[in-house]
Amino acid sequence: MTILWAGESKNLAAAASGGKIVSNTYKITTEYVYIDSGVLRTKSEQIPMWSVRDVDFKQSILQKARGVGSITIHCQHDDFTGKALVVLEDIDGGRELRDIINKHAQGARLDYQKRAQTQHVNYQGASALVGMPQGAVPEDPMVRLEKLAEMREKGILTDEEFAAEKKKLLNP
Repeated sequence: MTILWAGESKNLAAAASGGKIVSNTYKITTEYVYIDSGVLRTKSEQIPMWSVRDVDFKQSILQKARGVGSITIHCQHDDFTGKALVVLEDIDGGRELRDIINKHAQGARLDYQKRAQTQHVNYQGASALVGMPQGAVPEDPMVRLEKLAEMREKGILTDEEFAAEKKKLLNP
C-alpha cells in the first residue's frame, strides 16, 4: 500500500492557532481514503478506493482567499462504506488531489471488478499422480518423489514412467 497524499484540514481554527488545533487529518493510499476527525475525540473512517465513483473540488470565497478548498468523494456501495459522500474540508492542492484520487480509484475499481468476476473452481477429477485415489489430499511432493523412486527400484515403475511422474511433480 503506497501513500499517495497526506494532509490536514486548514480551517479557520487551525489558521488562528498557527496549526496547533487541527480538526481533520487525511491520508490517501492506493487502497483506502483515511479520515481522522475531531479535536477532543477522534473519529476514524476509511473508504476503500474501489468504492470511489466521482470526486469534486469546490472553493468558497473564504477558502479561495486562504488558498484551500474542499474535496467531495462520491461512494458507491454505501452499504459497505456507510456513506454516500465523504468531504475532505479545507485542504491545500485540492485540484491535484482530485485528479490523484480519480486516477487511482479507476484502477482500483477495475481490479475489484476482475476479482469479483473471477470464478474459483474446485476440480476433483481423475488424479494426475499414479496410485493416488480420487479426492485424496496430495502429499508433500518430495515424499511422493521418494515413494516413486522406491517403486522404480522395486521394478514397479519403469525409468520412463518415473521420469514422467517426476516431471509432473516438479512442474505442475
